[in-house]
Amino acid sequence: MQGEILYGEKMYGQDEAEKKAFELPVRFVDLTKYVPPYLPEFEEMAAIYEAQGYEIGRAHALMDSLMEQGIPSLATWDLEHWEKLLALEISEEATDEARRALIMARLSGTEMLTPARIAQIAQSVTGTEAMVEETAAEYKFTVIFVGGYGIPNHIKLFRRLLDELKPAHLAYEITYRYVIWDELAGKIWNDLTAYTWDGLRINQKIPYVSWDSLAAVQPSWRSLKQNSWNTVTQIKEAKN
Repeated sequence: MQGEILYGEKMYGQDEAEKKAFELPVRFVDLTKYVPPYLPEFEEMAAIYEAQGYEIGRAHALMDSLMEQGIPSLATWDLEHWEKLLALEISEEATDEARRALIMARLSGTEMLTPARIAQIAQSVTGTEAMVEETAAEYKFTVIFVGGYGIPNHIKLFRRLLDELKPAHLAYEITYRYVIWDELAGKIWNDLTAYTWDGLRINQKIPYVSWDSLAAVQPSWRSLKQNSWNTVTQIKEAKN
């Protein structure tokens, strides 16, 4: 740590994991229950007991949290150490839940990989409910995400983990759910004007640039002439 950070930026050489640990909820231990009742009546003693009560409660919370870090399914601020231990490369946008799921899957890699287990791993990593269909004659299985529309979060992490855990002789496919025409029955054009085509396929309203919204930010043709249509559609101020 020495020479890598400016003095005073971190408390006693804390790393990021330690910093998160210090952000844990603090408990309070009422020390006045352990002393004669007349002592807390003194303002100075009451202040001392209160300060010490918060510090002791904080120490208890940190000790409990430290014990949890040794259990992958409960770990929070020390997940990075598990990832290093298991040689896992995790993307920065991965949630703690997804990281825990990857760690647990790597640790349980010797378990039999049943369809139910694959579905459980898929949901843990991506946060989207999934089901698995086997095609035994073709030595193949299909992971079907049924809990939402479109491609789930962290799908690359799930694919990499599945490639590592599945038997080498098995192939697999991953399919996603999209809005079909039957699901739009009863809708009229005005009901769908807030959607882009891509957004409608996954049942999400995706902000987009329209001529009206572009006029609202009042750009000049001179300012726009250096843009392609693709870059114009990325003007944040004009998205609605």
